[in-house]
Amino acid sequence: MIEMVLAVIWLSLLQFSQCVPAGDSNGRVTGHSVTTTDSDIQYCGALNDPTIKTTGDDEDGPGFYITNNDNSSAVKYFLYENSRDEHPWKYLSLPVGTTAFVSVCKTWQGRVVRGVPEVNLDGKVHNLGTWFKSSIGPNGSMWGDISFQEGCDGGGSIAATDGSYAMHKCYEDLLTGAPPKALVTKQTGTKVLAKTVGDAPNQAARDWELSKCNASEVWINENRDGPVIKSANGILEFVFYNGRA
Repeated sequence: MIEMVLAVIWLSLLQFSQCVPAGDSNGRVTGHSVTTTDSDIQYCGALNDPTIKTTGDDEDGPGFYITNNDNSSAVKYFLYENSRDEHPWKYLSLPVGTTAFVSVCKTWQGRVVRGVPEVNLDGKVHNLGTWFKSSIGPNGSMWGDISFQEGCDGGGSIAATDGSYAMHKCYEDLLTGAPPKALVTKQTGTKVLAKTVGDAPNQAARDWELSKCNASEVWINENRDGPVIKSANGILEFVFYNGRA
């Protein structure tokens, strides 16, 4: 029963944390999200701290195994904490075809996204693209999912590492052959699939993603039946597949 309650709470929070620029400091609804004040969140780092660059951390405490199966050697992986869309806390530089562990603090709430330092470290908001989202619960479990709702710059998978074998994935080539009406230009100059929620959801992008991926595996539609998984040991595995910065 407790697990069911936690799952419902997590699903509800997910719907309110798919944030567009989190600029409302009073916790009001902005677009389809609710933002919170900084005092409500225990962040891993201070807002003015320089973004941490890593090529992999010691396997200690909560975190993620990240595998780079993307198409570009320029891709890096940026960790953004919730409500800090202009300042990534950490980013991982990882050769194509390899895996590294990235540690987070015990109060982590945020997402991992594709990017490049020249753009993602410019102090501006860059939300367009696939979000690998996760959050650590009070008991140390990590909950997570993959979302195309704020755009899609490639697919991938998310898996638990606690022996439960829970996994969700979409390993399709989502960008090649996509309808022109489904594409928009990312701040890096790359053409990616447009967002499917908010003020101007792109129906062509939604239809293309649903033709390639199962909505029970990744977030595409705006609903409460999301593909969330839990890893009881506080560690998830993210595989980034066939994506572009």
